[in-house]
Amino acid sequence: MMGRIRIGLTGLASVFLVVLLGAAIFSMFGEDTRNGNGAAANKAETANHAEATEPLAELGLTPNTDSHGRR
Repeated sequence: MMGRIRIGLTGLASVFLVVLLGAAIFSMFGEDTRNGNGAAANKAETANHAEATEPLAELGLTPNTDSHGRR
């Protein structure tokens, strides 16, 4: 009985370590560092895009007020 528990806990610990190692590797290679400050540049682009579009107007729920989409 004790051998099964030991094998189970060893397997669980090994899976945990493999997942932890995989997460560390993917986080290391997942960041965009080509522009030096890539994360800040992406956030600025996202903010500008969000301000430029009106999602409710695109869905037809509110009138479109920008000059590009007048009907």
